[in-house]
Amino acid sequence: MRRIFLTLIGLITLIAWVNAQETLKSVSYIPDRITRGQPLTVIYRNDMTVLAGKESIEGVVYYYKDYVWYGNDLQMRKTDTAWIAEITVPTDAALTAFKFAADGISDTGGEETYVQFTVNETGQNIPSAFTGWGLLRGASSVRYSIPEYFTDTTNQIPDNVLLFWYNQTLKLDPSQRRNIWFYAAQTMDHLNHFPENAAIRADIDFVLSLDSANQADEEDLLKCITAARRFLRNDSLASVIESLVRAKFPNGIMARDDALYRIFRISDLAEKENELEKLLKRFPAARFVDIETENTGLYYGKIFQSVIYNRIVKNNDYSLLERYIHDVPYEFLATFFWHIVQIPYRDNLMTAKQLFPHAQLIIDEIFMRQRRMKMQVYSPKEWHNKLLSDNKAALLAWSKILDETGSTDESFAWMQQIAPFFEGKSSDFSDFYMLILEKTGRSDLIRSVVESGVKENAASPKMLEWLKKNYQGDDFETYVATMKEKSKIEEQQAEINKHLINSPIQLFELENLSGEKVDMSAKKGKIMVLDFWATWCAPCKAAMPGMQMAVEKYKSDNQVEFYFISTMETDPKYKQKIHDFLNEKKYDFNVLLDRRRDDKHQDLVYSTYAAAFHFSGIPQKMIIDGNGNLRWRSTGYGGSPSALVDEISFVIELLKKESKL
Repeated sequence: MRRIFLTLIGLITLIAWVNAQETLKSVSYIPDRITRGQPLTVIYRNDMTVLAGKESIEGVVYYYKDYVWYGNDLQMRKTDTAWIAEITVPTDAALTAFKFAADGISDTGGEETYVQFTVNETGQNIPSAFTGWGLLRGASSVRYSIPEYFTDTTNQIPDNVLLFWYNQTLKLDPSQRRNIWFYAAQTMDHLNHFPENAAIRADIDFVLSLDSANQADEEDLLKCITAARRFLRNDSLASVIESLVRAKFPNGIMARDDALYRIFRISDLAEKENELEKLLKRFPAARFVDIETENTGLYYGKIFQSVIYNRIVKNNDYSLLERYIHDVPYEFLATFFWHIVQIPYRDNLMTAKQLFPHAQLIIDEIFMRQRRMKMQVYSPKEWHNKLLSDNKAALLAWSKILDETGSTDESFAWMQQIAPFFEGKSSDFSDFYMLILEKTGRSDLIRSVVESGVKENAASPKMLEWLKKNYQGDDFETYVATMKEKSKIEEQQAEINKHLINSPIQLFELENLSGEKVDMSAKKGKIMVLDFWATWCAPCKAAMPGMQMAVEKYKSDNQVEFYFISTMETDPKYKQKIHDFLNEKKYDFNVLLDRRRDDKHQDLVYSTYAAAFHFSGIPQKMIIDGNGNLRWRSTGYGGSPSALVDEISFVIELLKKESKL
């Protein structure tokens, strides 16, 4: 009871302190100087910031320690006048920075910033803080900053000011030279400050003297090689240091880089597999977890890819995936999920049950792998949200697999987590979310999903059908149109207007699926919408719900005709595949078959148009006016059925108005 009473007294005192400030600041501290190893109370007055009126505030604190930023989540609690968090400052922190956020809006203090120099127990600044402060705001040092902390580039400082902050560090503590010389060299090179080459050479000699005293490690020497070759353009000096590194560190970073390059160039996959095994024994991945070099970026992940994929494709053998999943570079995990899970699932090459163990393996690795040092700049919550955002498409596929294999509640849990990152902009997501909400007894939440998608003009036929069933008024089309974000529609129409053309186009005679000939040159006076597609083309098929909506919209309009031109098919039974696909999806499409260009290529019309109008790729949509001129075309699919309908409709209505003039 006594402890609770004291806590209440402390809270009342704290609130009184906040209210008593003569000049209130949006962020203040108790005590007002941030001291290493000491407790600190952070007071945030959101009513004075861009987060005014927000009901829930989240906070993050970042510490600059040993030239690296680390993020931690703040436990925020609300008082009558402010939000408060209590922390203990780490004993090795040189700088402390704060960020507050709500509803996707962040507050980092603007030009003033919420960054504070941390002092030691005697009240002195920490030398590395000066370099950290410069790097945090440097226009050329973004990679050393806190991600998205300074979103306003006017807050950035130029390179010559960066050099000033390095010098401040050295004035306080000359022994920091080893830690900051390479930052300075990068900055001088960026400035093209060639008169300073002598200083860079002196710094290299300084590090080499440390090496002579066994005080330099391999990373120190590798920086010398980079500085010599890239900044001084001195290949001979770089080569001398390279020889030194190879001799001194036979199982180090450079030796590993040499091995990576050699293995990458091996063409025999069985040999490459054996060499990868030897590589991991000699250079265990765990020992190099925080090491990044040009060779690791270029070759390491690709070696894993070729070896693991080869086994899967050749023998349906996933054992190497299980064996090496913990060693695969983090940056390649999403790529592995795409090739091993998403594509086979999307194209119905494997069932959800077959894919489940491989999907589970990769998802677990993405979310459970220990973070590398550079990733720890994100707080735990920020990092989790980044994983959700970066992998949202993979997680949507994973959610579908979970549902199909009987784990609907787990599927719903994932869908809830990724929903904020789709923001209603994916009809594929919304369609499946509606299904999961219905399955888990949460149908009352479907309306918000549908309305969000319609507002973003990312609505599917299923979403519009649901909305129509639950609409009480008379003019449904007008209702839907008024729900759409007006600015987005105007932006879309402006973009279409920019790409309108008026070019003569050769028109061909093609056969339909029944063998009847359709002569497009005889369609004078008609507006023709051509959609080049193939049964093997996933984006083509993804766009077809929107195209079906467009076909239905103009079904009774005798001025408009749609032709879906099947091109570049290689399967001898492609006509049957088209029949099966149309029947399965219930699409009402007038399919024409592209003619053969030669014995190998069924793409005469497509290749003719591609050459004439300088494009490549399908789906390729083209709209031809009643005079036989090409007026608009588009490559690919943006992901929204309703936006595609609006796009097609806008061009058609423009051409119809022209014909009446």
